[in-house]
Amino acid sequence: MQVREMVLDLTEYLTGNRITKGITMIGGVRRDLTAEMVHESLRPLQQLKKQVQRLHHVTLDDSTIQMRLSELRGVDQGGCFEAVSVGPTARASGVRKDVRLDQPTSRLET
Repeated sequence: MQVREMVLDLTEYLTGNRITKGITMIGGVRRDLTAEMVHESLRPLQQLKKQVQRLHHVTLDDSTIQMRLSELRGVDQGGCFEAVSVGPTARASGVRKDVRLDQPTSRLET
């Protein structure tokens, strides 16, 4: 939760909101970062880097976690169809079907 809060605080500082849906727009962003904002962001980013490295070590280098994850395997196309997987899981398994393209819900009329 500390890392999440650090990210949200930095996001709020840079964009004005902890949720950034309003900062992007077609063609870019609603406002540019100032040189001061970039400079002020460096320290929190360095702290974040240290925290993420620590979390990486704590989780991925842990023998119990390695043992639990060692036998995990990907799902093949047949397993995807059997489990009725969709979205990123299906695409990662090589399923070349995408409902967003095959059955779009909205179309622009000219």
